Amino acid sequence: MIEVVDVNVNLSFQMILDTVHQITTQLSELYPSIYRNA
Repeated sequence: MIEVVDVNVNLSFQMILDTVHQITTQLSELYPSIYRNA
């Protein structure tokens, strides 16, 4: 049971990371000047 929970947590965590990466990529495309100045 514990292993199954770990897998589910890892999958959801990976999904969150992918979502954050997509958002930051879109933001950097929308506002490139912010990321250049950062």
